Amino acid sequence: MAAAAAEPRVFLEVRRRLPSALLIVGEPGDGRLPLDISVTSSSLQMKTPDGCTDLEIPAGVSLVPSSCRGLQYMPGEGLHLRLQARADLSTNFSV
Repeated sequence: MAAAAAEPRVFLEVRRRLPSALLIVGEPGDGRLPLDISVTSSSLQMKTPDGCTDLEIPAGVSLVPSSCRGLQYMPGEGLHLRLQARADLSTNFSV
């Protein structure tokens, strides 16, 4: 029986004063990064040979995919992407 594919960890930090976001796609437990990452204004899709994961960006936040810059791989953390973001000022992002 094959083991279930490890889901990648995702971290999104939205900065309201600077209309920017830091998106980190972490390495799954098996150490393999997603091979294909697609960012839209409202979602993130990660495809690996084992399957596909779709994540919705929180309500009140939208990303500007064409603004992606600063793409960097950090060993032990994963892939870092910097993007422009738009956040509704009335949205509370605390968890």
